[in-house]
Amino acid sequence: MKHYAIMRTAMGLLLGVSAWLVAGASGAPPIDIDSIVRDLTSKDAQVRGRALFDLLSSGRWQGNAPLGVDRVLKAHADKADLIKTALIFALENHNAFVEDSRRKGLALSEYDSEVWANLVWAVSHLRDPRGLNALVGAIHTGGMATGGLADLGPPAVSAAIGRLNDEDAEVRTAAVQVLGGFLTRLDSVRSNPEAADRAKAAILRALDDADAWVRRAAVRSLLPLNDVPEVRAKLQSMARQDPEIRWDIDGRARFPVREAAASVLTMNKVDLYYVFRSPDSGVCRIGKPPNPGEEVSLFGPFESEDVAKHVMCTHVDSTGKDPKVCWGVQPTNACQQ
Repeated sequence: MKHYAIMRTAMGLLLGVSAWLVAGASGAPPIDIDSIVRDLTSKDAQVRGRALFDLLSSGRWQGNAPLGVDRVLKAHADKADLIKTALIFALENHNAFVEDSRRKGLALSEYDSEVWANLVWAVSHLRDPRGLNALVGAIHTGGMATGGLADLGPPAVSAAIGRLNDEDAEVRTAAVQVLGGFLTRLDSVRSNPEAADRAKAAILRALDDADAWVRRAAVRSLLPLNDVPEVRAKLQSMARQDPEIRWDIDGRARFPVREAAASVLTMNKVDLYYVFRSPDSGVCRIGKPPNPGEEVSLFGPFESEDVAKHVMCTHVDSTGKDPKVCWGVQPTNACQQ
């Protein structure tokens, strides 16, 4: 459990790490990409970390922009596939290193936690099916891992369903979040209705989990389906009967799962936020339905504009090659604010 908390702290350090990379990248000399790829596959965590930060600095990070990996691959197009496989292998190795440390009762250093966080960040933004196992190994680390898995479609749905029986409630919670995230990847849902049905059924089963936070995650993951009669009936039952009770500092009783279910039930699809994409230009924007013209709803629904913005801005392909993400955003500075 301690490792998971450390990892979430490290995720919060990404902005600071990216700022450090910007400061060091502007005048950085040309890098030896072959040496970096070799060192990324090293069994030595320190060597992996140095190679990772050297690689990402070559991509000229800007703030917390998700284009860092894109820029790395674009800057080294002839070695792009080698870089991808090296990053995936590095995350697999680092997952094993973290697990070994956990078994030995050793705390992760801040540096090792930052390396882990940045590897998860990088691999999640590859949207490469080969990264499935690496991300599953880090599924409990937070939203970058669960979001990256949700992007991988039906294989990730199967992997997440397999983790719903894990003895660790944090892993089960994360697995539910992967399934809920998949349901917001609307292009993938439209292309894979069978996987969407399996995700829905698995989330509904998770509503009966023994752990309250797994149940709460399942409730929130059903937002995209809150107008489906079967789902509404189950949420109504949860809103009335879930047993989890917490006490405020002033002695008031709270029912977090019931409250989450009641909240999801009250949300109307026309009041929620989506990411719409123009099929011609590939430019995305955030809005509410109905979407005008030929725009296609790409991601959603989300209960806040901020969440929709985060998803949009972490799904930008500046090369204009991936038809499942945004090739640009509107307004043009949306991801810099």
